[in-house]
Amino acid sequence: MTERADSEAPDEQAERIPPRYRWLKRLTILFLVLFVAMAGVRWWWGHHAEQRFQTWLTSARDAGERLFPEDLAAEYGPLPDDANGAYFLKLAVESMTTWPDDMPTSSALLADRQARRDQRQQIAQYVSANQGASALVRMARAQSRADWDVQLTSPMIAVLLPHLATQRELARLTALAALHYHEEGNGAEAVAMLHDLMAIARHVGDGQPFVIGYLVACAIDSLATRTVESCVADLQIADPTAALPGEQRPATRDDVRALIAELLDEQNPREGLQLAFDSERMLELDAAMMLMRGQVGMASLGTGSPRGPLDSLRAAALAPAWKLDAIRMLEHTGQYARAGQAPNWPTARSQMPPPPTAVGPTTPWRVVHMLSSILQCSLGGVLRQHYTTLASRRMAATALAYRLYTIDHGHPPGALSDLVPGYLPAIPRDPFDAADGPIRFNPNAQQPVLYSVGADATDSDGQYRLDSRGNIDRDSGDLPLFLDGDRPHTPPDSQPATAPSTMASSTPASTQAVVDDQQIEEAAGDEKDQQ
Repeated sequence: MTERADSEAPDEQAERIPPRYRWLKRLTILFLVLFVAMAGVRWWWGHHAEQRFQTWLTSARDAGERLFPEDLAAEYGPLPDDANGAYFLKLAVESMTTWPDDMPTSSALLADRQARRDQRQQIAQYVSANQGASALVRMARAQSRADWDVQLTSPMIAVLLPHLATQRELARLTALAALHYHEEGNGAEAVAMLHDLMAIARHVGDGQPFVIGYLVACAIDSLATRTVESCVADLQIADPTAALPGEQRPATRDDVRALIAELLDEQNPREGLQLAFDSERMLELDAAMMLMRGQVGMASLGTGSPRGPLDSLRAAALAPAWKLDAIRMLEHTGQYARAGQAPNWPTARSQMPPPPTAVGPTTPWRVVHMLSSILQCSLGGVLRQHYTTLASRRMAATALAYRLYTIDHGHPPGALSDLVPGYLPAIPRDPFDAADGPIRFNPNAQQPVLYSVGADATDSDGQYRLDSRGNIDRDSGDLPLFLDGDRPHTPPDSQPATAPSTMASSTPASTQAVVDDQQIEEAAGDEKDQQ
């Protein structure tokens, strides 16, 4: 009996454990196995991502690429005040007088010759009142470098560039003064002011990194080339000993030749573009590393504030994905930087990476591409603006050579080849021509133009389109420089422009214009506001 009782005891005990607890025990064991497996996968994933990230960093550093703010220290370090172009430009802004309330805006006066004639006396008084500021700009022009005391500290996404807006106002004053002196017959001072205007663009892009700094420099540079366009038809150029009526002071040939050489010297815009892309990548890398170190959370990436508990949990799970995403983002920006070294826009466009894939808030890939979805942007608009700036500079230089030839021969050249070698070392190349052809000239048009084939790479014989605002459409048609200075511009608000449905011929417009703030807005249209 005892043996029988003992043999039945285990079965009785098993019956006392309900089936649901047996399943719970099995699920617990399964959960622990899965947890250990996931922890192993997470460890391998993290090790793999870290190894790839460090390999990328090492490879980039070995290639001599600029990745950290200290890489710029030797090139953009502190300068003594007497050798610092930025120092004099800041003083110039401080000494500027307030714009008169009874005058049209500076942009309106720059765009409209008749408005300048109507306000001739007021403009003369304003230019005279700002002679001190203009003298400081000239002192800045004499300096080869500029240090704006921009501190590239983490988070770089929060670094401010406070001098951009004020320097644009200084540039408008300088352009207006150049036009004023030109219209008063003082060609020498007008050309000197054009040199000053280009110096502002050069210094604004020197040491003020990031894409927005480069775009502002491009806008000021384009303001200079549009001012050349406004002046070149009747710019007075003569031997300094020539007798002229009244107080007219013509520009000398040496003055004009020096301006042509400066316009054809493209070292500054090319270096500025490289600095902009390098700084953009520094910003991306800085943000990624702050996230990886746990200094910030994804939600507070733009402010630099500490991350919260939820951010810590998210980082523990997804840090490897963010590291791999950072590599993709940094390589993407690096491709733009390399494309910017191409000799022309068609070549650069062929080397550009595809635009970043839009990642919506409900997209499954949002979690692994979260970093790039916040920071990465298409830089194609910036790259195209670079080549537009080069085209404008080359056409402005050619227009000045055209003016010199006309004065010497009593008639304009029949072809641009007539300018070589006496006035130009060679006909400048068109940066939008895939075949690397030259800047073009249509002497038979009712309104003679120099032109680039533009972004559509189609030679339309100098014809152009107007956009909905009444400005030259940069997306279709040619990019012209009007040798008579009569450029279409945005009409008054009371007379909104309508975009023509067919190609407009180069017919004269009623007023002149220079580039306005839309240039920056268009070029930066694809950029994220990071300042």
